[in-house]
Amino acid sequence: MFLIVLALACLVAINAWTIWIAATRRGVVQAYWALCGSFMGIGLMAVIGVFAFPGLLQLDPTSGEMPPAFGLGFGLVVIGLTGVAIGAAMMGVARLWRRKHAATSQTAATAVGADAPSGGTPLGTARDA
Repeated sequence: MFLIVLALACLVAINAWTIWIAATRRGVVQAYWALCGSFMGIGLMAVIGVFAFPGLLQLDPTSGEMPPAFGLGFGLVVIGLTGVAIGAAMMGVARLWRRKHAATSQTAATAVGADAPSGGTPLGTARDA
């Protein structure tokens, strides 16, 4: 039991250190992804721990109840997956917004004559010949 608690404490410490490094060196976005991964990793360890060490919980196997550790671990995995889905959706929305914004600013620059040669006429007209 002590080794399991020690292993989980070490995992939490390593994940916290990874999040801190990602936040200070690569920005908050990297810390967000590290946090989502930590939720999924810790939750998966709890779920696997329920099946690997069923004697530690001392639950009646015939009761049909879900062990609380399994529920907590599964909840953490769901929170991590939800964070990944929200992050992926936000990345997609940001990419579409940037693409639309770039097209709008390109259209505005062309309308002003920024791409035209001296004199403000479009390329390839008779005036340039």
